[in-house]
Amino acid sequence: MVRQHHFLAVPSAVIRKQIKWLAGEQARREGKSSSHHNARRPSADYTKNAPTPEKAKRQYNALHFHAVERADLLLEQHLPHEAVHHSGSLQEGKLTFELPIGTLNIEVDSCLKRIKMCRLVSEMFISRNVDVPPELTTAHSTKELAMHVLQLIEKYLVSPHAELHKHLQARRSSLPAKILMKSIASPRDICRAANLTQYGWKFLKATSIRAHKLQERLQQRIASMREELNGLPIATLALSVPTNLRLKSKARMIDYMLRPRHAFHGTNSAILDSIAKWGLLGPGDTNPMTGLAIPKRLGSTYGPGIYVTTEVHLANTYSNWNEEELLFLDPAERAPGKIRKRVLSLFPGAHGHVANDGQEYVLPKEQILPLYIVDFDWIPEIVQQKKAYVEYAESLVRPPAEGDIHRLGRWWRPD
Repeated sequence: MVRQHHFLAVPSAVIRKQIKWLAGEQARREGKSSSHHNARRPSADYTKNAPTPEKAKRQYNALHFHAVERADLLLEQHLPHEAVHHSGSLQEGKLTFELPIGTLNIEVDSCLKRIKMCRLVSEMFISRNVDVPPELTTAHSTKELAMHVLQLIEKYLVSPHAELHKHLQARRSSLPAKILMKSIASPRDICRAANLTQYGWKFLKATSIRAHKLQERLQQRIASMREELNGLPIATLALSVPTNLRLKSKARMIDYMLRPRHAFHGTNSAILDSIAKWGLLGPGDTNPMTGLAIPKRLGSTYGPGIYVTTEVHLANTYSNWNEEELLFLDPAERAPGKIRKRVLSLFPGAHGHVANDGQEYVLPKEQILPLYIVDFDWIPEIVQQKKAYVEYAESLVRPPAEGDIHRLGRWWRPD
């Protein structure tokens, strides 16, 4: 039997004597003989069994510790669902709550009786200390202090600043943003539509890298392109849409041209962190992480821009290969992005163009939104099959023909 004095699992000596005397009294009234018949009722004086000061201090600390634990548990169980994340505890004296309006930092004193400081960090205004209502400042117990913290969180969830934040978020979630979000498919569905198994690949896993700033940049780009396309004659727009859409309205044709589509972009695994933060960069752009310009010799076969493709096997050729074993040095880490199959025939001021017999699309960085880093794996295990695949895929990446150079010559000259 384990004794747990702070849980009162084992009665004290005084209580045991009382139980013994009550048992004797019960036997006497029932006319039964009992060894407890002549038992003397214990005295109610508890001073004889008073604990020592050290023992009393230990008992108080144990009870206080469990009271703080129960208060932290109460705080965690009743935390509003609007609180995205929280850290710290009452026992530590510091609490941090991630609210929609910002980060709320709360400090309590060492006695857990008073809220010392409350600070709100938000992008809507300069970080500042906020006033705590007098009725929430002090508490008589740790449980009451936890309730005061919850009331303080509720106060800032319904504050005017929170309402303003909701209004701004609603404006950000405008109709173009909703349309864009609906067009984003899951990585597994994207890879299934690309027929990976046809080229000997299988999907392993994917990591989302979609950045809010890059998404807003793409939405602004789509809006500006819509204004430009509205200024073009219908005959010009008809050259960039399928035949069945040429009899539709001008708005329908523009919607088709600006509808986002998925594509793949093979790259070096060493720059995946840069892509996740800054997006894809083209030749001549400055790398924010190094401050150096990207050489124009990279990705300039069919003109300046960023090269994306809907063909997985073609994207793989732009990744790292081990020439001895003909295997990926990094197991096929790819960054699918959002593209628009913009125009099928070039005209001055085009936002992008098709290259390599329609297998690649050359676009500016503003028209691409990186979504996922995807890991592939090779299905066949025979080296000869892998070698045949590499030779086939590399044959697709070839210099432009004379006709392509002449067609691109209106706005691009090779170095």
